[in-house]
Amino acid sequence: DADNTRFRIFDDSNTSDFFSITVAANGATTLASTDADASLADITIEPKGMLKIDHADKIQLKKAGTVRGTIEHGGDHFVLSSSAGKQIRLDSNGGKIQLRQGGTDFGHIADNGGRLELSSSAGKGIRIDSNSGDVRFNQAGTEFLRVLNASSDAVFQPKQANKDIIFKEDGGNEIARFDSSAEALVINGSKKIEFGDTATFIHQISNGVLTVDGEA
Repeated sequence: DADNTRFRIFDDSNTSDFFSITVAANGATTLASTDADASLADITIEPKGMLKIDHADKIQLKKAGTVRGTIEHGGDHFVLSSSAGKQIRLDSNGGKIQLRQGGTDFGHIADNGGRLELSSSAGKGIRIDSNSGDVRFNQAGTEFLRVLNASSDAVFQPKQANKDIIFKEDGGNEIARFDSSAEALVINGSKKIEFGDTATFIHQISNGVLTVDGEA
């Protein structure tokens, strides 16, 4: 019992560099470190076992006295929240962010050649579940495609005026498109609509000429 409101541990070479424990009203306790010449007064905690933090309310994360976020227990959930207008950033510095449940990996988030990679572990799937019934695809904040549930029908809808949904083969050549401005399904060039097999089909052989071909 130091019988005081503050306890300090000084550095032998400079008494202005210190660690302090301060107790205020209602038992409010502050652990602080001070570097008189710079901002290098880190606090390192290295337990050989687990580090346990048991709180009755929430843990506030601050910078220069301003709350940037909180960690709390919401019912049966662990909640990490940022303050209004603040972001939560996960930075693996070139590695992967592993996603686990009960200590078992089920996927990861990573940078793959400048692209965001969301990958499930072997034998695991990825489910996109929208309670509102729609999934929106944006580029730089602008929506260009929406997939939605309309009375249990699956709808693919382009969201830019007069823009189409295009189907291409693996080499990049266009096969067909749903043309928004014409409100039509447009088959590209001499591509075919086949029925059953490659021998029965409809296709355009020249402008205005449609051929139906089939086995005898």
